[in-house]
Amino acid sequence: MASFAAAIGLRFPDGPTEEKFRGDFSRSVLPIQRAGLTLGLIVMALFTIRDVQLILAVGSEPLMFRLFVLIPYLAFGLGLTYSPWMKRFHQGTFFVFCLGLIVLVHILYTFAPPTGITDPRYGFRAMSSMLLIVGVVAMSGLRFEYAMVCAVATVVGWFWLAVGDSAHMSLWPPTLVQLAAITVLAGGVCYWIERSHRLQFAARLALDQERAYTERLLSYSLPPRAIARLKRGDQDIADAFLEAAVLFVDLAGFTDLSKRIGPRETVRVIDRIFSSFDDVVARHGLERLKTVGDGYIAIGGTNDQGHDALAASARAAHEMIDTVKSAAEAFNLPLALRVGLHVGPVIGGVIGRERPTYDYWGDTLNIASRLETTGEPGRVHCSEAVYWRLRGEWPFEERGPMELKGYATVETYNLRQPE
Repeated sequence: MASFAAAIGLRFPDGPTEEKFRGDFSRSVLPIQRAGLTLGLIVMALFTIRDVQLILAVGSEPLMFRLFVLIPYLAFGLGLTYSPWMKRFHQGTFFVFCLGLIVLVHILYTFAPPTGITDPRYGFRAMSSMLLIVGVVAMSGLRFEYAMVCAVATVVGWFWLAVGDSAHMSLWPPTLVQLAAITVLAGGVCYWIERSHRLQFAARLALDQERAYTERLLSYSLPPRAIARLKRGDQDIADAFLEAAVLFVDLAGFTDLSKRIGPRETVRVIDRIFSSFDDVVARHGLERLKTVGDGYIAIGGTNDQGHDALAASARAAHEMIDTVKSAAEAFNLPLALRVGLHVGPVIGGVIGRERPTYDYWGDTLNIASRLETTGEPGRVHCSEAVYWRLRGEWPFEERGPMELKGYATVETYNLRQPE
């Protein structure tokens, strides 16, 4: 049965997607079912007028049954659509409800049996069965397999009543043909409704996947705060950060080393080291700004994580040095890392339209770059601004006055790990 349903487009190939669709379908048809049950209550109320008119001919049983059984049953079904149970077991519950409705309608027919070949109530019973098929198949919000079982149950119920009505045996064949035609027509409508829902669900699923993929690509070049603002429709995204910790690192002498080890080994080494740097940066709540050749730039203090970005950057710097030492042993290569660390104001913003990126500018980045260039392999070379902020918690080695290209001579320090 499952393979047949899949062949006609009424089942998704994987179980989780099918379960998700069934929940979505049930939620979407609930308003339609409530409208249908409300309409059914109105129709049943109008039919009580007919029952009153026929009360002398057929007795009061049809009227009493309609008033005290059928109408309360429809009202119960309407109330059921608002219950938590219906939301959890929607299709199975409503399927059982529809089968019960079919049984009750056929019981109602038995209270007014036809009395002769010219009695119009035979035609009324057949017409009512056709309307019942249309209601439970095309308009009930049941999935195709449930709806067709209800249609067959309606036809079987009609035939069960017709067997005891020998006066109308000549009308059985055309009536059965009519019931079959109505079943096929209503089944086609039910199939089209469910198929349309499945196609729309598949399109939304594909759209969600594409949106998630796009956001994942954006996350590689934009921080989450910038992505959120782009979604809101912001065109010009620019920020100012007063206390940003900028970390410049570079593999000392790697350019010459790459000429000896070849392109394949160069990529393997860089990938291993920079992937480890990504883990370090993420663990300390920093942001990878970019990579330039064998250089790696990270920045802290630009998010809302509420921790000391400068201290986190210092810890990350020493972990990066240890990472390169491990890589040097693993690849048996003379690898060493120079690190420059500075803290100060930066400006950040999104640039570009086709391939937007979030970049940072300011003297803080330039000074961190100069500190890395003039640093010693295996050391964290930092500015006086870093020294004054961390001197109570971290040990420093004074390097003395240092001339930074494009800047005045400044005091610099090597930041050591705490004991």
